[in-house]
Amino acid sequence: MPIKDKNIGPDEYHQSNQGYLDALGIESNKDKREEQATHNRDTYNKMFGNDKPVLQYPSDLFQANQVNGVCFFVKVRNNSVASQNSSAPDDKAKDRIDVFKSTHSEMSTQMNRSSVEQQATVMRTSGGLILGGAALKAGVNMLNSSATGLWDKALSIGGGVGATAALAGAGIVATELARTANEAGFNNKEGEYSTGTKFLNKVIQLHVPQSIISQYQADWNETELGMAGILASRRFDQAGIQDVSEAAGRGLIQAAASLPKALGVDADLGAAIESTSRKTTNPYKEQLFKSMGFRSFAFQYVFNPKSIEEYINVRAIINTFKYHMHPEISPGQAFLIYPSEFNIEFYHAKDGGVKPNPHLPKISDCALKDVKVTYGPDGFFNTVAETDGIPSEITMELNFTELETMTANRIADGY
Repeated sequence: MPIKDKNIGPDEYHQSNQGYLDALGIESNKDKREEQATHNRDTYNKMFGNDKPVLQYPSDLFQANQVNGVCFFVKVRNNSVASQNSSAPDDKAKDRIDVFKSTHSEMSTQMNRSSVEQQATVMRTSGGLILGGAALKAGVNMLNSSATGLWDKALSIGGGVGATAALAGAGIVATELARTANEAGFNNKEGEYSTGTKFLNKVIQLHVPQSIISQYQADWNETELGMAGILASRRFDQAGIQDVSEAAGRGLIQAAASLPKALGVDADLGAAIESTSRKTTNPYKEQLFKSMGFRSFAFQYVFNPKSIEEYINVRAIINTFKYHMHPEISPGQAFLIYPSEFNIEFYHAKDGGVKPNPHLPKISDCALKDVKVTYGPDGFFNTVAETDGIPSEITMELNFTELETMTANRIADGY
């Protein structure tokens, strides 16, 4: 039978019941799922419930002695615990986010990466292609079929690989229809897809710790065109029939070079011809463009909190990066939900205001790939006197990788 809406949920990911478990003779643990969801919310709020919308270090950032800073924005998945337990951006966090959005307004349409908005298209097209291919081979008409009809017609296809492919295709389409129905709580028309992202009500503001490096790397591969290079050359019309024939003949000899050895004769005919003619075939080497590499950005911070308040900010900053670089697990533990994404922008303070630095490149959406926290300086662990063990110095290293490959169009936008 086809997968219907009632077969999935309910929890923060799904809006309906777990009827399919009853069909399988498995008791639905709805209460345990709700208990786990409550526990996830409680632990999240315990960790971040008292955080300020703007976390800053040092406390005098963007003052006369610290005019340069970098802001880190967190974009959480719509179906994540963080999203469901965070308010909309407000106060200074909203101001920073609004400024960032205004300088990156082209991102949604110009980004060179896949979009969650296309998930339904990808799933239905993939399932349709698999199912259609199997049906075409079996001579079954799948046009204008409902989800139930697709499943029934898939079952009508005989055994073997074709039947397996048909059932897989129908399953993909039916699963996607169920997923779409279960996301009824998200306003997809406004871009609030369950696996999409939104800005967390939090901005991390830190000083710029070292030189800023923005490296662009293009991937070109060396290849030899061989005989095809003669056709691609501008001088093809100048090549005599003798040259073309000789080059082709040498190619045949090289291809047959293994024959003498197979017959027990140690003879390299191709090398002998090249040695006596004092000529070697032009390999027509070319560089073929493949792709652009992903940019990466590294930051290293040494924290020496001068007060309890500053230490609380440092701890919250470290926890935020650690938490949001990790995935959440789906209720049934079948999937890992992608971690949050990050946006980074450099700022400069002047005349009492703080604005994005127009002289530095923009950075697109990033994944945080590495966080390293070292407690204690120079290989030693020391704590602040008269505290309950607060480290005297903490070093944090962050490594981000951009999630889209740059194009000339994006460079023109300031990246």
